[in-house]
Amino acid sequence: MKSLFYTDISDHVKKRSNFNKRKLLAILLSSAVFLMGLLIVGIILYIQKKKLRNEEYAADGTFSMKSDVFSLGVILLEMLSRRKNRGFRHPDHDHNLLGHAWILWIQDKPLELINKTFCDSCNISEVIRCFHVGLLCVQRVPEDRPSMSSVVLMLSSGDVLPPPKQPGFYIERSVHESPTRSLPCSENTFSTTMIEAR
Repeated sequence: MKSLFYTDISDHVKKRSNFNKRKLLAILLSSAVFLMGLLIVGIILYIQKKKLRNEEYAADGTFSMKSDVFSLGVILLEMLSRRKNRGFRHPDHDHNLLGHAWILWIQDKPLELINKTFCDSCNISEVIRCFHVGLLCVQRVPEDRPSMSSVVLMLSSGDVLPPPKQPGFYIERSVHESPTRSLPCSENTFSTTMIEAR
């Protein structure tokens, strides 16, 4: 009788422990699904936040895998010139900083963009290399832009760099355009009808 009692208790404990294991497994799985959902929502919110701050997205509404590289290129050019891309004005043309940098690159005058403090205190070839890498990062077609690891390699090595292509999202504003354009006006008419009782 004693052994039968122990066998029953032993079977009950095994069944109970299997039930607890299944219950624990269900709790763990539901927690994992919940945490994965939070992670996915966090990633989506992070990307949305980056879209709002991103130059490429702000200019054209596109957000690519190379948008961070584009932003890095803008930052490199802004640091070298000590000027901001937005609101940049030049007396000779109406391009933003990216367009101005491109014009100077084509004219083989990159030192004109670079702030004089860099010219006095740094190796000029390294500064021009940073300028070159900045232009490679802001190329119009995202597939033409280097990856972030390639950018690190380009900045740290002395390898020959490919020629940059035209940057994306550089803006040329017309000098003759005023900030508020005048659009043709339509003539609004107003008529009043008087209703009188008979």
